[in-house]
Amino acid sequence: MSILRKVEYRLYPKKAQIEALEGYCGMARWVYNQCLEAKKTAWEERGEHLTKGALEKLFTGWRNSEEHAWLQNYHSHAGQVAIKRLDLAFKAFFRRLKSGETPGYPRFKSKHRFCGFGLKEHSNGFKVETGAIRITGVGRIKTRGKARFKGEPKTCEIVKRADKWYASVSVELKALPVRKRTAEHQVGIDWGVETFATVAKEDGSFDKVANPRHLKAAQEDLKREQKKLSRCQKGSNRRAKQKLRVARLHLKVANRRKDFLHQSTARQVAAYRSIAVEKLSPKRMSAKGSGKGKKALNRGILDAAAGQYHRFLDYKAEEAGSRIHQIDTLREKPSQTCHVNGTRKKKKLSERVHVLPDGRTIGRDENAARVLLKLSQGWEPSRRGEPSVEGSKNRETVSRAA
Repeated sequence: MSILRKVEYRLYPKKAQIEALEGYCGMARWVYNQCLEAKKTAWEERGEHLTKGALEKLFTGWRNSEEHAWLQNYHSHAGQVAIKRLDLAFKAFFRRLKSGETPGYPRFKSKHRFCGFGLKEHSNGFKVETGAIRITGVGRIKTRGKARFKGEPKTCEIVKRADKWYASVSVELKALPVRKRTAEHQVGIDWGVETFATVAKEDGSFDKVANPRHLKAAQEDLKREQKKLSRCQKGSNRRAKQKLRVARLHLKVANRRKDFLHQSTARQVAAYRSIAVEKLSPKRMSAKGSGKGKKALNRGILDAAAGQYHRFLDYKAEEAGSRIHQIDTLREKPSQTCHVNGTRKKKKLSERVHVLPDGRTIGRDENAARVLLKLSQGWEPSRRGEPSVEGSKNRETVSRAA
C-alpha cells in the first residue's frame, strides 16, 4: 500500500518567472471556464452530459487549433488538472443535490478565485531538485523548505497566496515516517474556544493549552486596513496595493495558526499513546455551516480550527504509533455527562463549571476531558443515576491505530 505525504516549499521566482507562473494560472483558469461553458451549453441545448474524457478531447482540439495556439506555450498537464478540478466540482454538486443540501452549481472563476495550477507527473512538467524546483516553461525556481522523509515526488500544485508563491508536492513513501514517543500516557482532550485544549490524564491531573486567538490578536490591524480598502476606488492602483496589504495580514494569521497546530499536535502525540477526542463537525458547530450555529462564537470557532487540529493529530499519531479514539459527541454528550456517576444534565454554554455529586466543582472542560478518557477505556455512563459500568466496550467509539 502506497503512503502519500505532502511537502510544501516556499518559492522565490524572479520577475520573468512570476510572469510565467501568472500565465500558467491564466491558462488553467481559461480552460476551467471554457469547459464549464461547454458543459453548461451541452446540457441546456442538447441535454447531453459531457464527461471528463470528452472535455479532455475538447482541450486537445483547442491546443491544436490556430485560434488557441498560445496554449502550446504551457504544459498540457496544467489544463488536464484544471479539467479534473472542474469534474470534482460537479461530483460535489451532484452529491449535495442528492443529499438535499444547498447544491451550489460550479461557478465561473475570476482571476482572484483561481490562483494556482497543477502538474501531475514528476520529470514531465516539473522536477524537484536540491534547493529548487524546475517547471516547464518557467525554469528553475529557488525554494525554501525541507522534507522530513525521503520519497518519490508524484504531483505538484503551485499556488499564490497574497504575493507569495508556494509549491505543494505529493510524495509517495515506501514506509510510514516514524515519530518518537517519549511517554505512554492515556488522555482525553476536550477541544474548545475558551481554552484550546484541556487534557485529562490517568492520574487525575489536567493540562491546559491556552487558545492563542490569532485572528483576535490581529483584529485591530485587519479592521484598520479593511477600512482603508473600502475607501479606495474600485479598479484603482491604490485599491490593488491596499488589497494586497489585507491579504498579507490574513496570510500571516493563517501561518501562525498552522504553526501553532503543528507544534501542539507534535507535542501531544509524542507524550500520549492513547488520545480520546470528540468527533466534531466544525461546519455544523458554526453559523457559517448550517445557519444554526452559535453566531456570537462563530469567529472564535473557525479561528480555533478544530478540523485542521484533528487532521494534524490523526496523521502524526499514526506516525508515532499512538491511538486516536473519536467519541461520538451527539450520542455521549461529554460536556453534559458527569465523569463520576455518569448522570447527564443539560448545561447552557455560559455554565463553565460542573458540580460533582459531593458538591465540589471543577471546570466544565475538565469534566468533559475526563468523560472522553473514561469512554475510550470502555466506561458506559449511567443514563438514570444507576452505578456506571466500568470496562465495557463503548460501541460508538471509533479507534484508529498505526
